[in-house]
Amino acid sequence: MANLEQVFTNWQGRRAGLLKALTTEADDLYEKCDPEKLNLCLYGKPNGEWEVSLPSECLPPKLPDPTLGINFARDGIAKKVNWLKLVAVHSNAWLLSVAFHEGASSGFDKVDSDILDERLVLCDICEAWFHAKCVNMTPTVADDDHPPEKYTCQSCKDEPPHQCSESCVKIFGKCVVV
Repeated sequence: MANLEQVFTNWQGRRAGLLKALTTEADDLYEKCDPEKLNLCLYGKPNGEWEVSLPSECLPPKLPDPTLGINFARDGIAKKVNWLKLVAVHSNAWLLSVAFHEGASSGFDKVDSDILDERLVLCDICEAWFHAKCVNMTPTVADDDHPPEKYTCQSCKDEPPHQCSESCVKIFGKCVVV
């Protein structure tokens, strides 16, 4: 049984493998997806590698299977980049389903449960979320029945405020004047 950290580590590894397959090793992926073969699937592995293979033969499968037949659409799509985009969309959906599957079948312990249940507060300026405990907010202030009217995180307090205008863009929650 996996804990919360193992589920996340597996997700990171699988994601890294899929990204590698769809970017730096896209030519290799393209070659392995021969339309003459049976229903092929792209799998990301927890160790950051990837493989193209047939779906799992074990029923029920240990993990959700990715989209079947990614190889069939390969030659039917005019541009290679458009085929890669299609595979990327299906791979992303598979990655989420595996993470949810692993999360649902793992036995979260008290510590994992407490982490998920911790109160979060939103900075009104940069719109970033913080654990109330991490920003030294007392349990009474962070209570759902009496939330703080306004909260400003430390990095926003340290920056001089400015009036947002049309020449301002938010990047990673921070206003950047362009």
